Amino acid sequence: MSNEEVQRRGGLFSCCFQKKGNKVSPQHEVPHRNKEDATEDAKVKAFLEKKRVEEEATKEVRNQITTEKENTKHEIVEITNEDLTVELQAFEAIKSILSTETHITIDVESKLETARDKDPKFFELTQGYIHNDQWVDMSKPRRCNFKDDSGENDDDSDASSDIKQIGKFRNRKEDGAHDLKEQYRAITLRQLRAVFHLVSRMCEENEIPVSKLYRKKAKKTTTTLVDNHSLLGEVTLFDILDLVVKPFTQATGKSLVECLPSTTGSQPPRWFVNNYNGEPFLHTMVCIEQMYKDFALSTNNNDANVFGLSGGGMTEDTPIWIRAFAHRQCDETESIDLKRSGFARAMKCAGHRTLTILDQECKGFKDARYLLELSMSQLKDKERAENQEVSSVWAVYTARDHIFEDPDYGDEELRHAVGIVSSGMAPADLNYRSTTHAASSNREKHFPQIRCLAALSIDVTKAIVDNVDTTSDVLDFVKKLEAPEKVNEVCRGAFVSTVSSLKAALNRNNATWEAALVALNRGLTGRSQRLMFDFGKDQGWDKLTQAKATALMRHLPPSVQVLSVSHFSYGESMMNALIDWVENAKYLRSLTIKDTCVGGAEGGKLCGIRLAKAIGASKTIERLELSATDLVGSRNSEAWEKALQESNENSLSYVELNGMKYLENMVDKSSFDPKTSTIRVTSLDGQHHRLAWVNNQFSDATLSVEEEESLEDASCASVEIDDMN
Repeated sequence: MSNEEVQRRGGLFSCCFQKKGNKVSPQHEVPHRNKEDATEDAKVKAFLEKKRVEEEATKEVRNQITTEKENTKHEIVEITNEDLTVELQAFEAIKSILSTETHITIDVESKLETARDKDPKFFELTQGYIHNDQWVDMSKPRRCNFKDDSGENDDDSDASSDIKQIGKFRNRKEDGAHDLKEQYRAITLRQLRAVFHLVSRMCEENEIPVSKLYRKKAKKTTTTLVDNHSLLGEVTLFDILDLVVKPFTQATGKSLVECLPSTTGSQPPRWFVNNYNGEPFLHTMVCIEQMYKDFALSTNNNDANVFGLSGGGMTEDTPIWIRAFAHRQCDETESIDLKRSGFARAMKCAGHRTLTILDQECKGFKDARYLLELSMSQLKDKERAENQEVSSVWAVYTARDHIFEDPDYGDEELRHAVGIVSSGMAPADLNYRSTTHAASSNREKHFPQIRCLAALSIDVTKAIVDNVDTTSDVLDFVKKLEAPEKVNEVCRGAFVSTVSSLKAALNRNNATWEAALVALNRGLTGRSQRLMFDFGKDQGWDKLTQAKATALMRHLPPSVQVLSVSHFSYGESMMNALIDWVENAKYLRSLTIKDTCVGGAEGGKLCGIRLAKAIGASKTIERLELSATDLVGSRNSEAWEKALQESNENSLSYVELNGMKYLENMVDKSSFDPKTSTIRVTSLDGQHHRLAWVNNQFSDATLSVEEEESLEDASCASVEIDDMN
């Protein structure tokens, strides 16, 4: 792809973020540009320049080869029969390839002209369009599907394939459109691209009334719109409803999905999309395209189940529910009760899997419908968690140009959007040899967390319903909310519930950090499946003091299902705060503490006893891993033995204990303090600890053979103990 093409398709993403009109509280204001944005822009610019140089070099080599051939074609060269045969074969191969490419180009152009003749105005929707130099036929019904490698297929699915058909065939009505329930009017990526290509053509052919564009009327842009590419970056879903959806569906009064010839019948959503219609549609599309790529890997397999992933297997024909294309825009009689409306039923149909698209200007945080959809999906998942049902996945994507580096090989790729996922990782993170946590962190590090922090200013009572979506039902619903503050808390918590957001809040200022902790504690619902903290060096936690670390532990929400902390050596108060949380956690299934020492003469022993009691009493914890800690040792082994015995009546099924025996030969014995019976030790990762030292060993991080055997015999769970004696 040329430099010009790259810029045309996505180069304007990084410059559409406007500060004007963004009225949020000062401490949570979204800056127009910050250091992080400038760094990403510099990387993108360098990447594009590198590609330009490579293209020019390639072109120069081709020209040189052509020149050399021209200079030598008249020379008399002795050619053997064997050489001639090879040359002829190569010539025929090249001729065949060129002929095929020419034929394909002519064929595609011919189909385009035919489509234009049949439907000059909406041929992308009714006939087809060119995407990646291939013709995409939209004139015939196409069944929806997703990838499923579980081996379980419906009767109408291909048993030899991992493609699972979804939805039911339906006959069209006399008006030529389908008549589907609103929750079954999801739209596929293939159909979305048809809308996008139609809008792109309208921009190129100057069919867009610039003065009537939503962002132009709302004075949300200062762009002069002197060229078609910048114009494409200003068209929103509000504009598409007026310029495309309503004219296309007016004759039938149906939704866009019901009127498309490519719709076979019901199209049940795999995901529900929570988006702000005032965002440029170009940005919405790049978010959806990237989400489809990140969730392309099937999640109906053992690897995905281990990490609690769902919603994968996305193909071009997998439907997602977007209100603008599912709602009958010309029919004012469709349900106005939001709790019983189409989007509520669509959310349920999608298994409450929700894709939230966060616009660059964070205007969605001021939009009532956007907030109500988000809060409804979050609150519904809390009910699922309370009923001990499997929590669904929530992903938030935003448009942002950045250079993604392959974590295995370092290959660079220009991407236009990035997402973070509630489960801690996307299916795409399983594709790399690196650990899934490392792969996820590598992908999500490009997310501009400053946008998430803007959620701290959310107030649904001050939200409005924008532009053509202005309907009294939404505002009336807001006024009648019994607990609007709960909606605020849920929405705020959803956006600051990631490790990256918390780091961004910490590095912003104290007011933002404190607000983020409150939002974290009050807002997280059943979606808070995983929190994976690594407080090691160069992980972005340099400003985390002991007091702030303790506060973080005290504000963890009780709904977390998987918690992992490593390099978290902030003393006894921090560990006690963590244990307090474990004692009250309602849904915790897995707890991992690694490379973390309490330290002191009694700290590790006493905290270990408290943690053992909490584990023994837990009704939900299934997996426990303690590695390189001073929480399990000879001085509290009896407490751990009792805890493992008590856990036999509960859910604990796997225990992994890794000690610190390997460090005993590396201690500086001159640092021993006889008053406290402690010694100074430096772990392999460079952390300095002062640990209990009794009988020339770490008494809180090692076990005797007999003590180890007693622990293994005490539990019915699988117990693995290493480096303890």
